[in-house]
Amino acid sequence: MMVVPSTVGAITGTLAGMYYKMDDIPKEWLEKITRKEDIDELIEKFLSFCTVKAIKEEYGD
Repeated sequence: MMVVPSTVGAITGTLAGMYYKMDDIPKEWLEKITRKEDIDELIEKFLSFCTVKAIKEEYGD
């Protein structure tokens, strides 16, 4: 199996985010993220989806 460098970067970034939390990730790393605004928007949408789903599962519609 061939691992693409962008995959390695994505996995590394995910692990760094979980370990260091966003506030502790070096600013220069965050500044180099391509299309960061789009990624932030996707994260917010995913968080909202998960929140609504969890509430519906817990309390119903």
